[in-house]
Amino acid sequence: MIDSIKKNIEKINISKKTYWSDYEEKNSYSKISTEKKEEIISNFVKKYELKKILDLGCNTGQYSEILFSSGAKNVIGLDFDSGAINLASNRRAFKDKNFTPLVFDLVNPSPSLGWNLKERTPLEFRLKNVDGLICLALIHHLVISKNIPLPNVINYISKLSKYAVIEFVPKEDEMVKSLLQNREDIFFDYNEVNFINNIKKNFELLSVQNIPESYRKLIVCKSLNYDKN
Repeated sequence: MIDSIKKNIEKINISKKTYWSDYEEKNSYSKISTEKKEEIISNFVKKYELKKILDLGCNTGQYSEILFSSGAKNVIGLDFDSGAINLASNRRAFKDKNFTPLVFDLVNPSPSLGWNLKERTPLEFRLKNVDGLICLALIHHLVISKNIPLPNVINYISKLSKYAVIEFVPKEDEMVKSLLQNREDIFFDYNEVNFINNIKKNFELLSVQNIPESYRKLIVCKSLNYDKN
């Protein structure tokens, strides 16, 4: 029965283009920015010898691939865009890797289900022994597009893994400018100082690294709130 289900799933071909499915080819990074970002992610995995890593907002799996090439053994990729996840699931580099791509909306996650709400628990309760996490180009979408308070976002992320790389995208960035183009900017606390302060409340700050040819920064940190059990 399982083999039959697997074969039927493998026959499914999703050709529909979604909003974020071509982000890997069409983004605001220069070649130098991308190479530096990949270098930071690779060093992160190697330095802390991370094996099981969560890629929040994995898109088509570009940085999940870097995680594997740097020593990760198990990567869980989450993204709300089904087209991007479909491309990630078919990425050639993952053919023989332990990669789990999931369509998952952090703002509207799957709830507890089943008898007494105990049969199927929310995903974060099933993420056991995750030692690393990357959260790239995501938080500004949660704060500005979804109106989730910045302190809540940082606190939530801090509970998912021991170590993390979190990207800060400031208002000067073209992507944030586009998010604010047709709405009032009410996000007065969304700035680098407040971002770092919220990181320090939930993590031990290990380093802040600039991404060249960009206003963005990658923050490497160790959680103060993570409980692997």
